[in-house]
Amino acid sequence: MFLFSAARIANRSHSRVAFVGLVVASISLLLCTSALQAANYGQEARSSLAQLQPTGLPTPREANELFRSKLNGSENPIIVALYDHGRTAVYGYGQMSRLDPKVPDRDSVFEIGSVSKVFTGLLLAQMVVNNEVNLNDPIDKYLPVSVPQWDKQKITLLHLATHTSGLPGMPGIKDAATCPIEDIYAALSNCQLRSKPGTTYLYSNFGAGLLGQALVLRAGADSFDSLLMERICKPLGMNDTRVNYDRAELMSRVARCPESSPGKGGTLAGGGAGGIKTTANDMLKFLAAYIEPEKTSFAPAIKLSYRLQWKDDNQHTLGLMWNINSMINKGGDVDGYHSKIVFSPERKLGFFVSRAGTGALMTNPFVARLLSGEASQGAGIVPADAENQESADE
Repeated sequence: MFLFSAARIANRSHSRVAFVGLVVASISLLLCTSALQAANYGQEARSSLAQLQPTGLPTPREANELFRSKLNGSENPIIVALYDHGRTAVYGYGQMSRLDPKVPDRDSVFEIGSVSKVFTGLLLAQMVVNNEVNLNDPIDKYLPVSVPQWDKQKITLLHLATHTSGLPGMPGIKDAATCPIEDIYAALSNCQLRSKPGTTYLYSNFGAGLLGQALVLRAGADSFDSLLMERICKPLGMNDTRVNYDRAELMSRVARCPESSPGKGGTLAGGGAGGIKTTANDMLKFLAAYIEPEKTSFAPAIKLSYRLQWKDDNQHTLGLMWNINSMINKGGDVDGYHSKIVFSPERKLGFFVSRAGTGALMTNPFVARLLSGEASQGAGIVPADAENQESADE
């Protein structure tokens, strides 16, 4: 029934179908391990959608048909933000918490986990464009600690940004996400590399956190949060995006479920690996910057951040933290939250989706195929019995 609904819409324009198919597939992806009951989406989304005659955004009726058809059973919160040629729409489902029946809206706060890494990648790109750093700078130039090497090959900023540093996924110490930075430094000094830097892809939260810390020190900033706000959030008007929320404000605005732990996951060396909290409204501004970078003050940095930097035989294709496939994307999971951002600057389309609830990300076969560029043409979907395919690390 779900595939039939998507296929009927495929009789309209190809660009609209491809976008709607991708969004719907990703919604299915996020919900694949726990069925969610969709409440009526917010009045704000409904009224704004009623005024649109978009190329790629579904109408309110189509949104109900496409999104609600996959949601039945629970009231866990989910937010979907769509961008199409300057038009935007936000759909909220479920309720803010078990005690708050309000439907999530564009100002509701969600934790985005590893989607935070693309902000770190953009900070790196900005500093490269500003001649503050070079991608091939060794990280021991900026970190006040002895850094392991492999056959005299040093770890560079680019290695950290493409997960090719040889560092393990995590530091291997107790409470790594909340411990003092000195403990992270000690773990780095004592770390045994898994591979020679620059030769092998190995997803590393450890490396991403160190990258954020290196940039903070190079910029002379007080924290990753202050660097993030100064160089990205304030210029783009992303007023609700940061690592450190006041606890009372966070708990009054955050969407959550019994499985989620807002604000308790720590930041791993400051937040560059996965500590950011944000809203659909702010992520639409972030998408707009990436889709139409010429309207920002740092277009060269944006374009550098998703320029291909690494490709191997195992289908790992990366920019500076971005996955570079048929559409540029990044996903994240942290403490009961699951998020994804996807965009195409050529098609001027993009979306952000986040939910609170249990279940793994990137297990749905036709989403993996869509993001790897293998989707069948026309409907933008593949048959329901397509071979199961796992994606690269988030």
